[in-house]
Amino acid sequence: MLHIIFLSGKAGVGKSTYALALLDYYKNEGCIPFIINFADYIKFVATHFYNWNGKKDIKGRDLLQKIGKLMREYDRDLIINELIERIELMCQDFTNNKEYVCIISDTRFDNEIKRISDYFMNDKRLSSFTTEVLRLTRTFDSELTMEQQLDGTELGISDYLIDYEVSLDESS
Repeated sequence: MLHIIFLSGKAGVGKSTYALALLDYYKNEGCIPFIINFADYIKFVATHFYNWNGKKDIKGRDLLQKIGKLMREYDRDLIINELIERIELMCQDFTNNKEYVCIISDTRFDNEIKRISDYFMNDKRLSSFTTEVLRLTRTFDSELTMEQQLDGTELGISDYLIDYEVSLDESS
């Protein structure tokens, strides 16, 4: 059994923090949860080939956006296919009747959801496959430049793909 939770939201909204809370929740429920990110592969390239220091400051985020864009221009599904391979490595044996919960905390594009959902929907090893797409919102001042805020990675997932909108504002 595999359940994938796609988290979407602007940079700095709290996707990573929310993913950690979901991880704890599903561990307590007896599942096998794990967090995986599209940006992991981009960060690997940035660190090992561009000497990125790991900081997501203005310069670092600019580098990550540019590397991601180059990868998607080269092959639209390159980052997605790499993530699918990592999901399969994490789950290894879909036939063991355990419930795997994959939390993807940086979903940015519609095709990421569609490609991964289609791939696992057709996997005959799975007795059950489900997904949820959550858009996280919070009122805050972005630290990104205007150019970074207008980057395709910050424009968000189409409304029709969103299952739930979760407000992380303290008053909610």
